[in-house]
Amino acid sequence: MWLSLFVEIVEGRASRLWRMALFPFLFPASLLFRMALSLRHVAYDYGLLPTRKVALPIISVGNLLAGGVGKTPFVALLARHLAKRGRHVAVVSRGYGRLGIASTLVDPRYSTACEVGDEPLLLAKSVPDIAVWVAARRIEGAEAALVGGADLILLDDGMQHRALSRNLEVVLLDPSVPLSPASFLPWGCYRDLPSRLKHASLIVLMDRPSPSFLRHLRRYSQAPQILATMRLVRSWKGERVALFSAIGRPFRVEGSLKSAGAEVVARRFLPDHTLQLESSIQEFSDEALRAGADKIVCTAKDAIKLSDSFSLPLPLEVVQAELEILEGENLLENFLEMIPR
Repeated sequence: MWLSLFVEIVEGRASRLWRMALFPFLFPASLLFRMALSLRHVAYDYGLLPTRKVALPIISVGNLLAGGVGKTPFVALLARHLAKRGRHVAVVSRGYGRLGIASTLVDPRYSTACEVGDEPLLLAKSVPDIAVWVAARRIEGAEAALVGGADLILLDDGMQHRALSRNLEVVLLDPSVPLSPASFLPWGCYRDLPSRLKHASLIVLMDRPSPSFLRHLRRYSQAPQILATMRLVRSWKGERVALFSAIGRPFRVEGSLKSAGAEVVARRFLPDHTLQLESSIQEFSDEALRAGADKIVCTAKDAIKLSDSFSLPLPLEVVQAELEILEGENLLENFLEMIPR
């Protein structure tokens, strides 16, 4: 219950009663977080904290929010585009939640989410022709990628990782979340300052923005903007489903299912990157049965953490979605041309 409540608080979807009860604790914490974040950026801006370089072009892909915007699918899209252009692409990731800290090359056949993290493993399986490195210190992952023969690095979720220099910065934004005023963790879902958008080389808007959002965005950045969305690959009309997920901002998945015609009769959300899911899903299956669900559904990022032998009293189906560029394909091509060789 408490983990699901935390997700709802961060998303701003908790009941008014809970928000009033927790405001005295969480709002001051969010102010302290924002202050610490500002001081950290000042330290990097003035050279008080060091920034390292490697002898490869680095493109960072990140966002301002706490997960759930589409970074991993967009990294996969960039990797495919660049591989078609003959580039030897390596992705470097922190591997959040994994048990190890050493630099590790993800093996899509044998690695597990506990060893390398859920998103790196999903990337390695989605784009098997690229190298995916995980490292607690991403400079070590970048150096390992260089030794491994890469000529280009995609820094997954790299916007906040300023210890490693980058050539270009891609920022994904969710237009449903206002840029100003911004609510920071743990009271809201912002984990970085909107003013950081001034460093963006390309902005990816995940769904169509309102005129108000665009006005605010222009105050922070003049970078080219492309419009994209995550689209479910099939209709879910008439299906009664129970949704289980441990991703950032899971309400977007619930909204997509409802838009595709599903009736979500039960749901349980855990914090992003939670690795041990099987016992929680087993417990949730009782609630799903009582609610009359036809099946339990989860995302690919959740499913990759389940063992092959895992079973439930209800069918389990993965919600398949794909990233689609709605507007700005030419701007994406122009961006790819900007990448140094």
